[in-house]
Amino acid sequence: WPSRCKKANGELLFTTSRLVPSRLVHRPEGADLETECGYSVDLRQVKTYQFSRQKTPTDKACLQLVTGSGAKVIIELTSPGERWVHLREVAECIKIREEEQNRFEEAQERDARIAGVHMRVVLGCPELREQYRYLVQQANVMTLTEFLEAYAQDIATRMPLPTAAAVDL
Repeated sequence: WPSRCKKANGELLFTTSRLVPSRLVHRPEGADLETECGYSVDLRQVKTYQFSRQKTPTDKACLQLVTGSGAKVIIELTSPGERWVHLREVAECIKIREEEQNRFEEAQERDARIAGVHMRVVLGCPELREQYRYLVQQANVMTLTEFLEAYAQDIATRMPLPTAAAVDL
């Protein structure tokens, strides 16, 4: 998207984890974004986003990012006829990325809770422990999740039974 940041015209590039105000419209082959732009905004570090609202047709379409360190970055979208459409597109991209990141973090937390119980069983059984060390840690053939799925039946049969509450008669 055509933009201006730190008084330099260029394009706003959106990657999976970064927002990069670029000074070069067409990047040479192999050009590094950090070298070309001087900086980029890691979206994982952004704490708040603020988008300007259109009150009159001549208003500037701006996006302000505030990082965890308190640094503020203001990016103005500069396309004469499309700047508000571009601002909505940027907002939608950020919203989708945030939703995907939240889903990913929730899945990781859920997997960690499930894996905790299962990993105690894996590490407590010599056969499973050796398989885990070889397949996941040494050969990197499987991820932890893939290992737990592949050996789910073996793990389930070795899971300790829940203890029943003692009843006084």
